[in-house]
Parts: sequence; structure tokens; C-alpha cells
Amino acid sequence: MQILDAAATRDALPFERLIPALRAMFAAGCTVPPRHVHEVAAPGGGRFTSLIMPAGLEGRYYGTKTLERTIFESVGTALEDLAAAMLVFEGLSAGR
Repeated sequence: MQILDAAATRDALPFERLIPALRAMFAAGCTVPPRHVHEVAAPGGGRFTSLIMPAGLEGRYYGTKTLERTIFESVGTALEDLAAAMLVFEGLSAGR
């Protein structure tokens, strides 16, 4: 398993290669099931939203992006916190 920080992600996905690859992928089509949205109360009177967003290229790759968004209202002003992670699975025959 590889864990990439922001710098490693930028290095692995230079825009001059990333944008054409994304265009080709969207033109070929991918599977995008409905996303899950969960909202609950956060400590101190705020709101917590969790988004689970699956997508994949059938038989090749499948990934799930999880995004967590919290709005804290208890500090006098609304402060927002955002974090996301992408988990990608490679198909058994991909790249082999």
C-alpha cells in the first residue's frame, strides 16, 4: 500500500499528463454509484457531514473518496474543517 502526501501526489500527477488522462477516462466512461451523505450534530453545536463517493473503471480500478466536513458554530463564528482521503483498488489483471 502506498500513502502519498500532498507533495508526492503533485509529483505523481503533473497537470500536463493528468488533464488528458482525465479527459480520456471521462470520455470512455466510468462507473459512479450514488454517493452517501451522512449528517450528524458535531460537539459544541456544529454540523458534521461525511460524504462517501465511490467510482471506478470496470475490471481495472475502483476507488472511494471519503470527505469529512465539520462546521463548528460554538466559537462565535462558523469555522469550517475539511479533510479527504482517496482509497484506490487495482483490479487483479491491471498492470500485470
